[in-house]
Amino acid sequence: PYKETVIIDAGGSSEFSEYNTGKELFVPYLYAMGINHIEAIVVSHYHKDHAEGVINVMQSIRTDSIFMPPVTDADSESMKELAKEIKNTALRNGTKVRYITENTQISFKDGLTLEIYRQPEWIRKYDENNTSLPVMVRYGKFSALFMGDMTGMGESEFVKYADADADVLKVSHHGSRDSTCQEFIDEVSPQISVISCSEDNLYGHPHTETLDRLRNTSVLRTDLMGDIRISARKSGKYE
Repeated sequence: PYKETVIIDAGGSSEFSEYNTGKELFVPYLYAMGINHIEAIVVSHYHKDHAEGVINVMQSIRTDSIFMPPVTDADSESMKELAKEIKNTALRNGTKVRYITENTQISFKDGLTLEIYRQPEWIRKYDENNTSLPVMVRYGKFSALFMGDMTGMGESEFVKYADADADVLKVSHHGSRDSTCQEFIDEVSPQISVISCSEDNLYGHPHTETLDRLRNTSVLRTDLMGDIRISARKSGKYE
């Protein structure tokens, strides 16, 4: 109702391509949606295909705050460099930087809340995908869970301490077989599962094993459907 805007990740390039979807697709998409002010950006982790685009967003659209994992969570040199570049871009453009060092809740005027979680250190050190910050979005009785690139091991740990039940699941790691384990799905029990992946991608995402585990949910895929929008009310109803 207050036209607030929150972004979780923003696309980018990949290890196989320098084509930056954040710059070429996502920023123009935001303009087309009439968005000229962003209250908050959440960076799940420092892989380019998730985080590089937030640089282009902050350069193009006034952004109040950005919430990110600590730079120490970045495992590789490329992740560390991207983390520093995001921070420097934020400072140059007047965006407040906040590092998520513990479980954090952010509330907005219209009643929307973000619950951002930080996994235990042993999980983060096991796999750089596990540096992802799980984000639970709640709006009244509606909820949506975003898992970044979290592996199945990280998901299993997450459901031990978090209220993970959600109406909508943004499927981890683009539908990779190494994520979205059965234990996690049983705890989240989503009605809708959204998989973000490109058509004919080199990884073969989403993998058949993942789709099989999601067989009891309604699976929506960007490679088949393009842009996916879900509109929700505080009553819990959505479309």
